[in-house]
Amino acid sequence: LVKIAQALDCAHDHNIVHRYVKPSNIMIDESGEPLLADCGVAELVDWPSCTVSGAPTGTPLYLSPQQARA
Repeated sequence: LVKIAQALDCAHDHNIVHRYVKPSNIMIDESGEPLLADCGVAELVDWPSCTVSGAPTGTPLYLSPQQARA
């Protein structure tokens, strides 16, 4: 969990918001290290979005309350 949090922190340091963190997007490599996967809906802060405003993006069971409310 700590390594995934560090990966998200690093992404945030580079103005990237993953937006799709869920258990199936955390992979384990052959040496047992966790990898954060599926950045398909990641968004750059202060960059035009590729998704429609107000449209839910992601898996409903893993949406934050803010995303669910659109």
